[in-house]
Amino acid sequence: MKTYCINLERAKDRRLQIEKEFAREQLDVEFIKAFDSKANGITQENVRWEIHPGEFGCLMSNYKVWEDMITHDHPMALIIEDDIQLIPEFKNKIEKLKLPPVWDIIYLEYVSPIFENDFNEDLNEGRCLGTMCYMISLECAKKLIQFDPHDWRGADKQLCLLPLKFFYTKERFAEHDLMNSGIGVQIDRIPVLHNSVWVERKFGRVIAILLLVFLLYVLYLKNSKWIHSSTYVSYFTRAFGSMS
Repeated sequence: MKTYCINLERAKDRRLQIEKEFAREQLDVEFIKAFDSKANGITQENVRWEIHPGEFGCLMSNYKVWEDMITHDHPMALIIEDDIQLIPEFKNKIEKLKLPPVWDIIYLEYVSPIFENDFNEDLNEGRCLGTMCYMISLECAKKLIQFDPHDWRGADKQLCLLPLKFFYTKERFAEHDLMNSGIGVQIDRIPVLHNSVWVERKFGRVIAILLLVFLLYVLYLKNSKWIHSSTYVSYFTRAFGSMS
């Protein structure tokens, strides 16, 4: 399977560290130069309010990979960011993974997984956040590049809204320190409704409602116009429909 690693050129320490991971696992990897928002003058003023400039760079970097796999007609690809750690026997586990007959994205490391179905001994069907380590089919890449990246709310936040066939591994194949990543966590950009559903499934409805109210209040303070987005209203309806 074709394997890519997205690497920010100025993050030389990350490149050295992830190369050690690949050498240990005997992975043949093509490095893709990440889109550097800072170097390209991307600031909060020229991207959507929901997306951090670093998230926009992540999105554009993923677009570059999707375009490359289409150009070279790779039937599937493994995409890895340069700030993760692979678990031991990563390559062997990938090779033994029992894939669904039809799939778009399989998350190998993820945040806030929303379980939908126990698919097989390796995989659950469900939506996740995070693009730090995932597999994507050629058919899915062809669907995704039809969208204008300037309309996206970030790679993972937009993906979880799309009608795609999502799966995630029951065992995480990598580790990622979200709090200390290049983008980090900003509370006003947390995907509110996805995480509310995740919390409801994991901790119960009361905790989910409290979290939702808190995050909505933060969003209101940040930008009172957000609720007029038809995408969010639609997702809000579907999310709470799943709680009833």
